[in-house]
Amino acid sequence: MKRNRHIRKFWSGLLALPFLMAACTLHEEPELTADGELGVDPTEVNVEVNLTLDLNLPEQGNEENSSARVSANTDYLHRFIVEAYFNRQPVARQVFVENITDRTHLSLPVSMKLHARSYQLVVWKDYVSAETPEEDLHYNTQSLVPVIPNRASHTGNTEYKDVFVGTTSLDLTAYADQWGAVVEQDVTLQRPVARYELIATDVADFLQRVADGEVNGETFTARIKYSGYLPVGYNALDNVPKHSLMYMQYNTSFELPEEGTDELRVGFDYVFVSNEGSASVPMEIEIVNEENVTVANSVLNVPLERGKNTVWTGEFLTGDDQGGQGGDEPGEDEGGIGIDPDYDNETDLGVTVE
Repeated sequence: MKRNRHIRKFWSGLLALPFLMAACTLHEEPELTADGELGVDPTEVNVEVNLTLDLNLPEQGNEENSSARVSANTDYLHRFIVEAYFNRQPVARQVFVENITDRTHLSLPVSMKLHARSYQLVVWKDYVSAETPEEDLHYNTQSLVPVIPNRASHTGNTEYKDVFVGTTSLDLTAYADQWGAVVEQDVTLQRPVARYELIATDVADFLQRVADGEVNGETFTARIKYSGYLPVGYNALDNVPKHSLMYMQYNTSFELPEEGTDELRVGFDYVFVSNEGSASVPMEIEIVNEENVTVANSVLNVPLERGKNTVWTGEFLTGDDQGGQGGDEPGEDEGGIGIDPDYDNETDLGVTVE
């Protein structure tokens, strides 16, 4: 494997053999040919697929504020999985990786050989480790119907959960009598997820409580607990969230902020959202010290929009919420919690992020 190559394909072939170095092949059930005999149309069509995606992520409520979440990084790679489905069964797969650079828009060519049939093309894009690009990182992709998490515990606070998906119909039946025909197909990938980040705006009050002896500790943990069913998987063929689970939780550790700190990010995550485009996710934020003593608690509903980032602000370090919730609409501010559409995403102090 040459590291200096821009795109590296490291396996392709049948879905049943996803980790073998093999040519992209097909397995189809016999049917009647044009001569009335039982067989499989041997025609091969060269399909040239052009994948495009925009890595920028706009802020909810502020379309002009948009940024790319992942910059150049040699520890991880973009991974693309392209599958062709015939009668809802995967018959061909290609997987390749690409280096992460500072580019915000990607346009990549993919070549596949397919019989003259009608297919559904499905493309999944996520991240893998550069050291083990053949292994799943956050999502188990042995099947794209559905993709499920690669581990039992929930993972948050990592930009490498960001994913893209794209589907399109591909009818090649018109090429049944043409050997070696070339067909071009464009597929634009979109995020099936929404991103949110939780920003504490009460750092000064928190530090004062520590100074007054009301709160003890030097290192603290924010426990972000999802209160209802959370979709943690995705059916890429049907383009819908799947595999909803309860009691999902992730943690963030942070040191006692320095004096003068105004805001602190206590957590962020990517959440699958349906084609309807929006969702409201109930969650609880609990802050504990090294001795596992709860020093603050907040309960809220975070409105999410597919393909966008929501910045949710509140008094998460000093709150004592016994059931009140933040507003359900962008801009509402009930109980000291709300969305800041003008947040510039530059404050990220004292938080340990994966």
